[in-house]
Amino acid sequence: MIRRRSGLLVALAALTFAGLGVVSAPAVAQLREGHFRVGVLVFGVFRGPLWTAFAEELRRLGYVEGQNTTLEVREAESREERLPFLAAELVALNRDVIFTSAPSPIRALKKVGTSIPVVFAGIGDPVRLGVVESIPRPGGNFTGISNRGDELVGKRLQLLKELVPDIIRMVMFQNPLNPSIAITVEETAKNSKILGIEMIPIEIKRGEDLPDAIEQAVQAGAQALMITPDAITFNYRTTVIELLLQKHLPAVYPNPIEARDGGLIAYGADTEAQWRRAAEYVDKILRGAKPADLPVEQGTPILAINLKTAAALGIQVPSALLQRADELIE
Repeated sequence: MIRRRSGLLVALAALTFAGLGVVSAPAVAQLREGHFRVGVLVFGVFRGPLWTAFAEELRRLGYVEGQNTTLEVREAESREERLPFLAAELVALNRDVIFTSAPSPIRALKKVGTSIPVVFAGIGDPVRLGVVESIPRPGGNFTGISNRGDELVGKRLQLLKELVPDIIRMVMFQNPLNPSIAITVEETAKNSKILGIEMIPIEIKRGEDLPDAIEQAVQAGAQALMITPDAITFNYRTTVIELLLQKHLPAVYPNPIEARDGGLIAYGADTEAQWRRAAEYVDKILRGAKPADLPVEQGTPILAINLKTAAALGIQVPSALLQRADELIE
């Protein structure tokens, strides 16, 4: 069961950006006739909970796959080396708009070079990553939803410190193939030093690396883990959560979905809400809007705590932290 703070309801309402409100039923009725071609490039596998959120929102807006809309999907299946080929293949199909998520697929599309409008979700700072010119005026043909991942690193570490007050050593997984990893490492090192926590980096490149990486964390004497925003750890989140429970290691995660799936605590924008909102951006572009004129939207962070996992780890969650939580999973 998930208890949500009454004022939250949840990030969908908070995600609405001034001037970019939810499309109304009359607007759906005015959808121009024709067939719409939407390309999709993802790092993992597309058909899952996030896809359901994206597809449901498209249908609500009047786009029905197999009727007036064709989705051309390319899935890298968590294999980084496939992305350049898949990005080039998708661009060559000349879709009306392309949707993508996570830094690696976005980088692959950037490298291919295309004038096709691209809507993204699940990316930290798109300006620092060189994806857009600015948040209010993206310029070019890329726009979408930012999860504000790197700017929340300090807050996540503070939350971990509240749950594990005596922590002096933690492990952070880093995927060298993730374009945003350098920014994440910089922010984590800076904030962990302020809190007096030694940060031990462990490299991962594939899902298969995770069991050994967690064993390395145990051998290094880590008292907790900081799970960074990355497609590998997100796609294999159930593996990470189960292994950490077996090793009796607490961790802080960047996505509320990870806490709902059994992670101890998470702080960050809801990926499912981002994918729904991205569908609205796709709709606006199909109606004639230019990506350069659509501000990048920044997701509202959600604090989610899994009380069942806390009990399993023998952690007493401070009452002040419980009061601040947006979601309590029991």
